[in-house]
Amino acid sequence: MNNPEYFKISSVAKLTNVTRQTLIFYDKKDILRPAFIDENKYRYYSITQIHQIQIINILKEFGLPLKTIKAYLDKKDKDQLMMLLTDVENKMYEQIKRTNNYIKIINHKKDLLGKSSDIKDYNEIKLENRKALKVYTSRRLTDQDQNGDGHFRCVHDFENDLNDKGLLGLEHSVIVENKYLNEDFDNHISYLCVPLTHIESDLEYKIVEKGLYVVGYHKGKFQKSVDSYKRLFKYIEDNNLEIAGNSFETIISNFLTEESEEDYLIEIAILIKKK
Repeated sequence: MNNPEYFKISSVAKLTNVTRQTLIFYDKKDILRPAFIDENKYRYYSITQIHQIQIINILKEFGLPLKTIKAYLDKKDKDQLMMLLTDVENKMYEQIKRTNNYIKIINHKKDLLGKSSDIKDYNEIKLENRKALKVYTSRRLTDQDQNGDGHFRCVHDFENDLNDKGLLGLEHSVIVENKYLNEDFDNHISYLCVPLTHIESDLEYKIVEKGLYVVGYHKGKFQKSVDSYKRLFKYIEDNNLEIAGNSFETIISNFLTEESEEDYLIEIAILIKKK
């Protein structure tokens, strides 16, 4: 057959970037049948059907199931198309939001990596005035969550939560509540958290307070950070300061960039005030 108004299945596949097998599947599932099949069993499609295939491609790309697409194709009307397009539009905006968040997450990680290169002395302790920081947190960890399976479970649950909200990829920071910051400190974690300052989000959040912080670093296994805390406690005492709030830990480098746990690095910032 040589009719310019109809196209063989191989031509349609090239024009629409859909495989022959997919077009045959659409035919068998009664999603989109060819305009006709000739005596040699060749499938032919009209120009209108090519446009329909392109619409199917768009709707599929944004997550609409074939069942929904088929229902629209079986009974086309303006209201149904409006609903479908609105649904696709909303999905596109959500994808844009997630993509922008991922870009900011990447930039956040790059900033931390750059910071690790700028540190000259890991034993340095300094005072910094910091702005308030919005953070999204895990549930509050119990005493049973501090070690072993309990801690692992909490981290796992928090990562699943972050994944659902498009925030997976941010390093976990840690909040240690004021009441645990004393001479008997034993690495108690109050909350896992991620910063939201640069992330587009309508999530509920906690605030890491603004104020004066004593800031130091811990290089080595995270479980041994108690030694660095005690060094900070001594600095606070020697400089006529006192702890005025929580501690906020930021992972600078970990297994993503280091071969050995001995090279892991975290920043510890404790809210303080002058006595």
